Amino acid sequence: ISILHAGMKHWNAVPAVTTPILKFFSDIVHNRAHRIVFPPSSAGGIILFRSASAMIVEYCESAMRRFSQGAVGGDLYRHHYKGVMVCMDILTHLLIGSYVNFGIFELYGDKALESARTYCLRMCLEGESKDLLAFPKVASSFFSFVEALSSKCVHSLVMLPSPAFVRLLQFIEIGLRRADDSSSTACGVVDHLVSYRFECLEAMEKERQNKEETARGILRSVGAQAAHKARQEKLIAAARQFQAHEQVDPHMLERILHTVFKSVVMENCTRQWSMSRPLLPLILS
Repeated sequence: ISILHAGMKHWNAVPAVTTPILKFFSDIVHNRAHRIVFPPSSAGGIILFRSASAMIVEYCESAMRRFSQGAVGGDLYRHHYKGVMVCMDILTHLLIGSYVNFGIFELYGDKALESARTYCLRMCLEGESKDLLAFPKVASSFFSFVEALSSKCVHSLVMLPSPAFVRLLQFIEIGLRRADDSSSTACGVVDHLVSYRFECLEAMEKERQNKEETARGILRSVGAQAAHKARQEKLIAAARQFQAHEQVDPHMLERILHTVFKSVVMENCTRQWSMSRPLLPLILS
């Protein structure tokens, strides 16, 4: 593994070297047929994740630097987006592999998950959507990656800066209109996001009710107040962040609801179940 890291560091501008290394890591972390199994007390999953995260960060740093300087070769797919695609595949496989306890990273202040997630999102969102989604394989990897993030790390997506979050939803809105499987995957992302938004709104309403009860002299037990305090604070912070996003683009959810509803009702939709899944949380939120 250390040899691969050294190769990535010294030949990070050579796709003939970087792409095979990234694909090798993608195959290592892909839990096909649940072949990766670690004992309950083993740190093997954490070590594997940290190694893959370091590889993603190493590649993304150099790729972003070359892209911002205009030093990408003539073949944009081969010299840039292919590597981005494989990085997204690596992180997707790690997120859905079911062999890493992601709470460990937050508990011990480990930045491996945050760094890999941040760099992958920056690689996707800083470019033009027409370039990223112009390549079918890259588009498929992007929507699968965002769906895995919305399933496992939805709070981190919501806490993105408002311009990045709005841009992400613009990408999702484009995906909803595509004729391939990306539309179903994009609907899954919308379902996770708006369901979490509804949960955040409920948390804010509960906080308001608790303040009113306290003002009237109704006191809950200390245990009841502290039971879900951390979770409630997290949801309330996310609710406020949702409000900040809506100030940047007040009609983003309305457009998505219109797009999904039109696809299900007015068009010959072949994916009725997956496309209609986010309709209820969209209407409620």
